[in-house]
Amino acid sequence: MTAIQAYEKDITAYTLTKLREVSGIKIYGETNPSKTDNRVGVISFNLDNIHHSLVAAALAWEGGIAVRSGCFCAHPYVISLLNLSPHEVARVQRRIRAGDRSGRPGMVRISLAAYNNRRDIDRAVHTLKRIKEMAVTGELYQKYKLCRENGEYYPANTKLNLDRFYTLSPR
Repeated sequence: MTAIQAYEKDITAYTLTKLREVSGIKIYGETNPSKTDNRVGVISFNLDNIHHSLVAAALAWEGGIAVRSGCFCAHPYVISLLNLSPHEVARVQRRIRAGDRSGRPGMVRISLAAYNNRRDIDRAVHTLKRIKEMAVTGELYQKYKLCRENGEYYPANTKLNLDRFYTLSPR
């Protein structure tokens, strides 16, 4: 367990260092790679002007990188970290009640473990840089489409049938 703990601290420090290469990234929590003693291998972030759900989808589809996005069952804390006003929160809640989950607040979260290696991190950073490039050229917004019902992004050529996944009746 001591070796695993040391490895996870090392891979977390490496990840924090490499993420600095991505322009427009905002990391939440301690960002100093030399201060990983009291940090677990979970790093939440956002990319400037790109919705967290779109970043997560593009990481998955472009790089095969699994991350979570959203509020991670910590809505009040994430809302606080994002500095959302009560007015902004109320507006999002109204949209969700109306069936539109697009624009909901959140972050992207990378969770590191003993099975991750530096190549994984390098691929994630490379993919994040590519996502930023695609956003600048507009390719990202042509390649991915938003499903307003669930607030997630999918490749534009993917046909969604949400009833298949969310039905309560047997087939």
